[in-house]
Amino acid sequence: MLKKGISLLLTFSLVTGILSACASNETNQNGVAQGDSKPEAFIKIATGNTGGTYYPVGVAMGQLLSDKLDYVTSSAMSTGGSVDNIGLLRSNEAQVGILTAAVTNDAFFGEGEFKENKYENVRAITSMWPSLQHIVVQKDIKSFEDLKGKKFVVGAARSGTELDAHAILASMGLFYRDEYGTKKNMEPVYVNYEEAAEAMKNKQVAGGLFNSAPPGSAIADLMATGDFHILSFTEEEMVKLSKEYPLFTAYTIEPGIYPNLNEEVVAPGYPAVLVTSSDMDKEVIYDLTKTIFENVATLENAHKAAQHIRAETATKGIQIEFHEGTKQYLEEKGLWKK
Repeated sequence: MLKKGISLLLTFSLVTGILSACASNETNQNGVAQGDSKPEAFIKIATGNTGGTYYPVGVAMGQLLSDKLDYVTSSAMSTGGSVDNIGLLRSNEAQVGILTAAVTNDAFFGEGEFKENKYENVRAITSMWPSLQHIVVQKDIKSFEDLKGKKFVVGAARSGTELDAHAILASMGLFYRDEYGTKKNMEPVYVNYEEAAEAMKNKQVAGGLFNSAPPGSAIADLMATGDFHILSFTEEEMVKLSKEYPLFTAYTIEPGIYPNLNEEVVAPGYPAVLVTSSDMDKEVIYDLTKTIFENVATLENAHKAAQHIRAETATKGIQIEFHEGTKQYLEEKGLWKK
């Protein structure tokens, strides 16, 4: 009797163990393991201000990750922009961020704003879409020369937009930082895109720089009034800018992308980059990478710019190191060149 009882107990334990193992190895509809095998992960996504491209895509991404990965809880946060996002990653207040390639490079290599405070732990996940620097101005402003002596929105303080504004305007002979002393020839206004649009509508400023993948909502709102236009860079101006800042290349904004845009506009740009920290778990970033690339259509519903997110172009325009989890995914797809 005793032997039979022990035998039944062992059989029950074995079956229970097998069932538990099977439960822990189940996969969800995205093909990602779920259950007790992975600890709960919280992923905060640092984006930008609500009038740009980063925020709506970040919100959609957070929802996507929460829906597809049972062990992940994710959401987006509105921030001051790319420079801010590096600080949030560094302090672990955010685990993923959307940044301009310029700020990403500066942080990783210790240049520009990060000359004395480099962040070598930043790692790329994927190139996202081309971020174009739209110079949106009042209709009576016909050239960069016309901006001398005017008030101009250069972006929120500590944002990637402000760094771009400084680079572009200085290349065009326009100086607004105190460091230029007597060379200062325009007045900067440090606000986000929505506030910039309001200031422009109220004729408080001559224009502003908006870093966005077309169509940017704040830009479209301004263009719809018929009172503004986007300055187009000449070939000579693009050569001059690219010579000083090689990261910038020329992109064409086609007619019809914005209201009242009836002809092509040339604007400088470079890719936006989805980044994380080297401290993030390899399996988590692998799952995140897989989920994003296999559900791009969901992100496209949030903003058309997401159509540029592709595994095949994940490394395009990126000069920093990639996270090991992303490398693993790209290697499996035959897209990583060692």
